Amino acid sequence: MEQIQCVAYLRYSSENQQETSIEYQDAAIMQYCERNHLIMINKYIDRAQSGTTSKRHAFRQMLSDAKSQPEWSQILVYNFSRFSRNVIDSITYSSELLSYGITLVSITEGSIVNATPGETLLRNVTFAINQYTSDQTAVQSLLGQKAQARKSKHCGGIPPLGYDLDAEGKLIINEREAEVVRKIFQMYLDGVSYQQMAKTLNQSGYQTKTGRPFQKNSFYEILKREKYAGIFTWNKSSPKFRRSSTQNGFSRNSHRLKPREEQVRIEGGCPAIISKEQFEAVQGQLETRSRGRSLVKSRKHYTLGGLGVLKCGICGRAMVGISRVSHGKSYTTYGCPNHKSGCPTKEIKTQFLDQMIVKAVTATRFQEKWIDFINQELQPYFLEEELIKSRASLDHKIQNLLLSLENHPSAAISERLALLEKERERVDQEIQAATSKAFLVSPANFKKTRRELYHFLLTSPSPEARALLKDSIKEILITDDTVKFTLQIS
Repeated sequence: MEQIQCVAYLRYSSENQQETSIEYQDAAIMQYCERNHLIMINKYIDRAQSGTTSKRHAFRQMLSDAKSQPEWSQILVYNFSRFSRNVIDSITYSSELLSYGITLVSITEGSIVNATPGETLLRNVTFAINQYTSDQTAVQSLLGQKAQARKSKHCGGIPPLGYDLDAEGKLIINEREAEVVRKIFQMYLDGVSYQQMAKTLNQSGYQTKTGRPFQKNSFYEILKREKYAGIFTWNKSSPKFRRSSTQNGFSRNSHRLKPREEQVRIEGGCPAIISKEQFEAVQGQLETRSRGRSLVKSRKHYTLGGLGVLKCGICGRAMVGISRVSHGKSYTTYGCPNHKSGCPTKEIKTQFLDQMIVKAVTATRFQEKWIDFINQELQPYFLEEELIKSRASLDHKIQNLLLSLENHPSAAISERLALLEKERERVDQEIQAATSKAFLVSPANFKKTRRELYHFLLTSPSPEARALLKDSIKEILITDDTVKFTLQIS
């Protein structure tokens, strides 16, 4: 008797029920192979993956392998719900497999090929029941989560950056992570770009909640999360929607919100990491940047952009950076977003405005009679970048080891901690030496140092430069024939 070669597809979802565990499915399928003289040559396994989507790694690999005329001709599943819990996907992919000469076989419900019309109808009904069961489970799960949310309890998944969970499932502040959250909000208010924010945090040794480096797309959701202002929220995002026929599974547009009456929002439902005033200020800047996004044509550094101080003197809108090319040459300007809608304020060249404002800030804030104060104030801005990065990284590692030592006392950890603390002492000595050597401003080098500060403020996208400009400038109002600015010097 010729033995048919086959593969198995095994999947369980997050419910992890006993009868659908990987081990249970595997044992049942192997027994089926023995009874039917089948040779098992491979197994595709998706663990903790929902059957409502086809975006599963092992599932996609199995479909890809099926296209390449494999030696096997059957795919065995425990039941069709393991293959998919979506009617359209079940019919589409089982038909696709048949076109490759591959038979999908449920060891408890039969096969796809050589079925009678009645069996085909029953199989399609089974597909529909599988989706119905999945949908009903989702509804019950949603109701359970809603009940949890009304008690300000976390509803599953990893808590947001800055929080852990207590024994009751409520959010509590993780102080080490909360420090990162506060830095992110402050940097954004200081006009630091997402890309520069990621660079700064990574250089300081910080990581995301999942232990990965920050990317420039890491921040939007953080900046929009009301929990950080003490407002517990749940069910804000719009529901999943089916992608186009050329894509697989479902997607969610987290920028689209459900009606307020469908959300759960509890003031004071979780501990706040930042103030409501700071949160609202960030939301205002997000809205302003969003409205002006179409006017920003490049990723150039705009010295005065994003600080929240540069405004149209006619309509009051925040002016935005614009990059243009004319006769083969590129140039940048600041423009009013309402200009095309009738605001008479025209664009102004960035080079002219940036140099004028930064020169005024430098001359006002950096005066020779304040040399002693200046020496103290400028230290953070001119330290060697590698020294700053090394010191921050050591602090982060030491904090982690202290936490590990508290939970799991160990001689090896204590030894490692002692070495890191010794290394930090060495770096501190280098910083002290660099400070005394490189940061002393005197009447002899005053003009040279002021020029360096001017260049630093004019060209650097670093958080330090952005913060110093923001602290120094109260407002800049632009009209066609005037530039009116107010500085604030503390």
